[in-house]
Order: sequence, then C-alpha cells, then structure tokens
Amino acid sequence: MKAKVIEEAGPNTKVELGDIVRDSVTGFEGIVEGITLWRFGCRRIQVRPTKLKDDGTLHEMQVFDEPALHIIKRANVPIKVQAERTRRGGPKDARAERLAMSRN
Repeated sequence: MKAKVIEEAGPNTKVELGDIVRDSVTGFEGIVEGITLWRFGCRRIQVRPTKLKDDGTLHEMQVFDEPALHIIKRANVPIKVQAERTRRGGPKDARAERLAMSRN
C-alpha cells in the first residue's frame, strides 16, 4: 500500500532535507539526503531509498527534479537545526566579522 501524498512540490512548496518523498514518474520513494541548486534555478533532489531490493541489497540513491516529487511526510527537524540551515558558508569579510563580534 502506497503512503498518502500530503503535499505536491511546486513553485510555493520546497522539499527539505529529511522529507520522505515519492517520484511521480517512477514511484521511487525515499528520504531527501541532498539538495543542489543549478545555474538556471533548477533544484535537484537526491533521494536515498528506504527499502531494500528483493535480494537484501541497497538501491542506489537517485536524483530528481523537485517538481516531479510528492511529499509523503515532512521531516521532524528541531528548530535549532532549522536555524543552522539558514547560515551561509564561504569566505567572510574579516573586518565586518570583527565589527559584528564587537557589538555583541
């Protein structure tokens, strides 16, 4: 029995890490392990399967375009982790960082 779709991905809905999703074309179902953003705005979602093959081996992860996915279950992500996701990495301006630290 297939799980009920709670939300379809679209322009106003974003798949998040840890969500359980199903591809509308292949029926592949699993947990979102990675999200990449491509040059022209295409979000590609890497999905790890939740079930084993008939012979007991693992399926490989698959990558899908976000609009093709249906959200089966939203991830239960603590607020602290959600806040960490909004931080951006990369080089920092040392002067601006020192100034921000001195204000605290």
